[in-house]
This record gives sequence, structure tokens and C-alpha cells, in this order.
Amino acid sequence: RRDAQKGYSFNLPDENYRAFSQQFAFIETADQKQAIEQVVNDMTSEKPMDRLICGDVGFGKTEIAMRAAFKAVEDRKQVVILAPTTVLTFQHLETFRRRFKLWPVEIRALNRFVDKADQRKTLEDMRTGKVDILWRSMPESVNKLLGGGSRGVFLHLKADWEAREARRAAVQAASAENGDAR
Repeated sequence: RRDAQKGYSFNLPDENYRAFSQQFAFIETADQKQAIEQVVNDMTSEKPMDRLICGDVGFGKTEIAMRAAFKAVEDRKQVVILAPTTVLTFQHLETFRRRFKLWPVEIRALNRFVDKADQRKTLEDMRTGKVDILWRSMPESVNKLLGGGSRGVFLHLKADWEAREARRAAVQAASAENGDAR
């Protein structure tokens, strides 16, 4: 039944996606290349995506997730990633922020150590499209994230795409001024 449903088809990778991919500081393994290709193929297909990436620590799963997140954000979608522990939300938040530092992408985390005011602000910013990628620890109430009118926020069309494009152009211009060809 699921195969008969039509899913969202992302655009094919473009020069921004390729530039982001080239910023990866390591050499991709054969398995990693294959997984990235399969994820991109799934994302650009009209079939609903149904893929699980698993592997040992240090074998590049996070980079696969980053590329999928980049593709989604580039296509004006929001991304929510669930981590099994609060510590991992912080670790991956910092990893994602470092990896996305040259791109105008807003990345935040929600977990029990984020104070209530910041949690409310982040949830409101998710609803209005200001947050592109959100890390959330699973032990927390996922219903809090999904409930109260925010259902469907993960595939929220970006209302402020022009602002993101302006930020991206500014980042690229600053990089060019600093001699960074990216």
C-alpha cells in the first residue's frame, strides 16, 4: 500500500549540493558513497522514502544525514532529527553547525537542558519556518514537538526563502572576499 502512495520528490542535486558535498573533510568510503547515492535517489523519487542507515561508530552515518538535511533545506523543507540521548543532541548540534557554517542554515536543539523560554522560542520559530534543522532527544516528549498545531511542520514550505537566499549570497560573497572559492 505504501508503494502505491505518491511522496514528495526533491529536486535533483545542484551546484550548491555539490559544493556542500565537496566541503567534506574526509574521503568517502565505498559504502558511504553508495548510501549517499541511495538516499539522494530516494529523496528525488516520487515514492515515499523508507530507508534506514546503520553502521558502526565512525563510519560516516552523520555525513549521510547532513547531506540529506542539506538537500531538504535547500528544497525549502525543515528537518527534525531525533537522537537517542541528550548528550548526542548537543554533540550532533555542534557537528552540524561546524559542517554548515558556510551556509545560511539555522540549526537548533531541544532537550531537557534547554530552558523553557528557549524551547518556546525554538518551537515558535519552527512553526514560522525560521529553524531549518532541529535536533531533538527522543526521551523527551515527542508529542510536544508534534502536537499543538505544529503537525506537519517537518515539511513546512519555507516562507522566508528569499531571505535565506540573500543570506547564502552574503556568505558566498564573504567567502570569495576571503579567498575561499566555495
